[in-house]
Amino acid sequence: EFLEQADADDFHGKDRGEYVHLLCEQGFYQNAFDTACNYGYEKTDDRVLARLCQFMIEEKDGAMDRDVLKLAYRVFERGKYTESMLEYLVCWFEGTVKQMRKVWKAAVSMEVGATAIAERILRQILLTGAYISDREKIFSYYCERQGSSDLICTYLSMRAIEYLVHDE
Repeated sequence: EFLEQADADDFHGKDRGEYVHLLCEQGFYQNAFDTACNYGYEKTDDRVLARLCQFMIEEKDGAMDRDVLKLAYRVFERGKYTESMLEYLVCWFEGTVKQMRKVWKAAVSMEVGATAIAERILRQILLTGAYISDREKIFSYYCERQGSSDLICTYLSMRAIEYLVHDE
């Protein structure tokens, strides 16, 4: 009863992190999520955030939600992710090429389908000219899963130009 009536403004720093933890333990996930989103996750234990994230992904039935996505990536960065969190990130995350590559690698290592994020990586490489060491692996992965033939042809054209003009 105390937790339901408590105001997050009354807690600061580590106490607020503990408040989020207690809310999760008692099953008040939406309240915990709202508090974490409004005040930040910094002082909340990573395992609590992972459990909270898992619940919110299920609660939203995997639908896009910016706050859930932000939390999912935060949990991923801390190494406390689950298969369903990876599936969520593969489906919705858009970051830098390097950030998306990390998600792609983790998804592939856990045998989570990662075609959607592979496509976003390749498109971003084409648009920005960004270089990552795994781009050929990502391209091969994408081709093996029958990705868009237009994207495949565009990528191959880019690589041909790199080879002919820049000797790469």
